[in-house]
Amino acid sequence: MFGSNKTSVSSNSSLDHAGNSAANVLADADKLIDSAAQSADKALNTTEELAQQALSNLGNGVKELRDQTFPMLHKAADRASNFAHRSVDAVHAQSMRLRDQASLARVNTSHYIREEPVKSVLMAAATGAALMALISLLSRKRG
Repeated sequence: MFGSNKTSVSSNSSLDHAGNSAANVLADADKLIDSAAQSADKALNTTEELAQQALSNLGNGVKELRDQTFPMLHKAADRASNFAHRSVDAVHAQSMRLRDQASLARVNTSHYIREEPVKSVLMAAATGAALMALISLLSRKRG
């Protein structure tokens, strides 16, 4: 009986030691899990901060680009507008010159017809005859 008692005490001691070892392993595992969770939280926080900084930098870059681009766009629009106005003014001035030249030609032609009516009629008849001959010649070549 004494021998069995000794074995029983020895078994209990081994079980206690095994239980303590298992408890220590579980405690170490809990510590590792907590440490891993903290590391993951830190990584997530760092990633979030970096993403916020990147977005902030991007927003600042876009704002700077917009601030630089708007004056150039306004300048280009002003130049285009000025060019369009100058073009319209040039076309208007040229049409006025052509109208003045046509008016002067009409006045000169009227004056010539009054001064030289016979010559004017003969020149008109000769011009008409030349045009008719040219038209006749062209229509023969086609036909």
